[in-house]
Amino acid sequence: MAFKALILDFDQTLVDSIRDFYAAYNLCLVKYGKPPIEWHIFLQDYRNDRLARFLPDRLQRNFWKDFLHIIGRIFDNCRLLPGSREALLFARGCSFLIAVTTGRYSPSTLFHYWLSLLGIKRLIDAAVTRAEVPTSEGKLPIFVKAAQKLGVDPQECVIVGDYLDDMQAASQLRAVAVGVLTGYMDSKALKSAGAQWVLDGIYQLPLVLSRYSPKR
Repeated sequence: MAFKALILDFDQTLVDSIRDFYAAYNLCLVKYGKPPIEWHIFLQDYRNDRLARFLPDRLQRNFWKDFLHIIGRIFDNCRLLPGSREALLFARGCSFLIAVTTGRYSPSTLFHYWLSLLGIKRLIDAAVTRAEVPTSEGKLPIFVKAAQKLGVDPQECVIVGDYLDDMQAASQLRAVAVGVLTGYMDSKALKSAGAQWVLDGIYQLPLVLSRYSPKR
């Protein structure tokens, strides 16, 4: 099969924004009457996918929805991860269409603004935020929306992300699922979630893209 497009997650895949996630999480805890947690506890629970433990089940759905709205407007500590720009340039050179996605409830204009500030907006063809598919959950509908914007079938895409949901969604869509370890998940967990490739970081992505390039 010919692969035509590259769909990338934003946070912890293209950019290091974990400090923004920490700030948003604590703001949300306070909103729900809970005390903020220390950085090392947050990072440990983020890595082990246990951040839900501070709230009762009945509050989980609303808490995480509010969290995505809060993080949707916090970009204070976003920094490109090493090799992000180079990976995008390589993908363009291979004739991949490129979309960047985020689960944040960010207004599209704000997300495009930050992509411009980071110097990568000109390198992509489309961007999708949770705000464009507000009634859905998980990353799958976001990836589907990105493929639609690019005018391709999800099966014709290489999807790159750092989190379990990214890999599960990519696998369900029968895309090539590429996990990166910059999101603090371990390699075994990403593979169990459906990753066909696991990279130390986005800087290694050209090694994978060269195998799926439309120019092959």
